[in-house]
Amino acid sequence: MQANLRTKPTRRRRQRPYIPRPALQIQSFEFTLDNWDDEWIKLRLRFTRQEIRRILPLLYLEQVTYQFRYNPAPEKALCIVLARLAWPNRLADLMPWFGCSRSQLSVIFNDVVMHLFNLFREKLYWPSSHLSVNILKSFAQAIGRLGGGDRVWGWLDGTIVKIARPEVNQGLSYTGYKKSHGLKFQGIVTPNGLLASFAGPVVAGKSDFALLQICGICEKIENLWRKNGIPESEELYLYGDPAYCSSSVCIGPYKQPPVGRLTPSQQLFNTQMSSCRIEVEHGFGLVKNLWKLLDLKSGLRTGNSPVASWVGCAVLFTNIFTCLRGNQTSQRLQMTPPLVEVYLALEE
Repeated sequence: MQANLRTKPTRRRRQRPYIPRPALQIQSFEFTLDNWDDEWIKLRLRFTRQEIRRILPLLYLEQVTYQFRYNPAPEKALCIVLARLAWPNRLADLMPWFGCSRSQLSVIFNDVVMHLFNLFREKLYWPSSHLSVNILKSFAQAIGRLGGGDRVWGWLDGTIVKIARPEVNQGLSYTGYKKSHGLKFQGIVTPNGLLASFAGPVVAGKSDFALLQICGICEKIENLWRKNGIPESEELYLYGDPAYCSSSVCIGPYKQPPVGRLTPSQQLFNTQMSSCRIEVEHGFGLVKNLWKLLDLKSGLRTGNSPVASWVGCAVLFTNIFTCLRGNQTSQRLQMTPPLVEVYLALEE
């Protein structure tokens, strides 16, 4: 006898009426920095009113081609970029500051960032006018005053910027070291406090030494010595962690030999250079402390946003900040950064 199977009656899903979300009200007005208080500007844009107006002519924002026929004033466009980078605000939070819609703020921010990154990409990668032989020798002398000899002109290291999980090929950008997806960049910090060279990105799974080989910095440095006729006995080096020791342009700490111990002079070199190498971490830390947008990995979506350009512009503005005010690295090594007009001058 077949058992009677009781089936549950199907319930119709209640159709809820669609309630459209009310549009955010936009109050348009003529933007100017004079409407804001000095402390308010410094807190939310990182620079003062005078500093913003000093660097504004050097960025050539009047050459930006905006989408959808937007045409903001250069001062307003720069302030939008600084406010967006300084803190991970929602676009709706910036609307009353600038009198723009969310879509307009997003377009202006991305268009200006792409303009600045394309304009100053070579300066971020290798500013040849600021890394001449004489300048590198002055860097080595400054480091030598702290100990460790006078054959090191800068500190080299890699850093990972965490990003949201990509929609495609997410395994390529995942690193077990940070337990996150990310992009890896390489920076060289010099005694004047600047991130003198910033290369990348590559996927986070690549090693620091692999990034050094990919970016081509070794060839740049070797060509500099060869072009100026510097003998091998007088060449200067970068200092990095043991991952870079097999490079021809970088040295690291002395390793413990299989038999015996390090000499007292080698131990002293390792100790002195270990305390100096922290400056490269200070350089990366300053970028992330000034521009908190880079700390919100859920907002760094590589498939939707030009994340590498965001990071490059953050480094550019950090170097501008250092040129204007200095930082702990330049103060510790007693080296004055270049004037911001000199740093931002385009090389022919």
